[in-house]
Amino acid sequence: MAWFKKKPTELERLAGIADDVQLIAMRRFGARGMPVTVLDGTSGLDAVLTTASGDQYPLHNLISRAIAGDLDDVPRLVTHHVDALVDAAAAPNSDQLSDDDWLENVRVRLMPADAATAVGAGYARTFAGGLVEMLCLDYPTHITYLSDAALEGRDPVELAAAGRAAVIADPVENSQEIDPGIWLVQGNSPYTATKALAFEHLAGSALPAAPHGIVFGVPHRHMIVAHAVDSVDSVVAISRLAQFVVAQATDSAPGGPLSSSIYFWYEGSVDVVGWVKDDGSTTISGDGRFGEVLAGLAK
Repeated sequence: MAWFKKKPTELERLAGIADDVQLIAMRRFGARGMPVTVLDGTSGLDAVLTTASGDQYPLHNLISRAIAGDLDDVPRLVTHHVDALVDAAAAPNSDQLSDDDWLENVRVRLMPADAATAVGAGYARTFAGGLVEMLCLDYPTHITYLSDAALEGRDPVELAAAGRAAVIADPVENSQEIDPGIWLVQGNSPYTATKALAFEHLAGSALPAAPHGIVFGVPHRHMIVAHAVDSVDSVVAISRLAQFVVAQATDSAPGGPLSSSIYFWYEGSVDVVGWVKDDGSTTISGDGRFGEVLAGLAK
């Protein structure tokens, strides 16, 4: 008889969470009338569920969120995720929407450039530093990203203007100074980081006035970390900001990481001023317009 239960290794613990997520997800898919099986050749952290018709649902991101969160919350997390997927599968296709529905539901969203490539969104407009503006349709239960094919016969410029206006009009949920000179704009909306498209609407309201520009990061979809440049001493706050952004832009971030780069907004344009090097450290560049602004403040 064993008197002491062997403590599981970290690998065994992660595998156990992955198995729990997979089991709960399969049961929920079945309860919603969409039976699934595990795709051949996949398992554990990389498990993929598939329907009889061939639709595939990777579990990697969901498992990562479960590992990073409260284990007691895993059933709710998985149930909510599966329900959103099932509702998305039953939603009308974009070609079934009226023109008014398109304009009401379209949104612009900051996404990694490789996401646009994966979707086939050649129309996506470059933002800066590996980020692009993608179009999507926002439904109550899910978001559908739009490909070039989905936009056939429609004006992407008109849709982007409508989508951008909707994101800007959405109120800021939370804004606070978390460290001297460093502000956090945060919210449950998956478009929170996308508000970085229009700092002219944030400066002087959710953020301090910023006549000399704003240095910022968007580590994931729910967050903007920002510093209003006010003197040459801003480099101290920017260094702390960069460390915070990198710490937040991880695989366990909600929705996955968006960017670990540091950007500078000034007079309506955005430049990359900081990035993570191969050794894991972050470098901040004083070149270009950013350097010119700092030089002007030093006089």
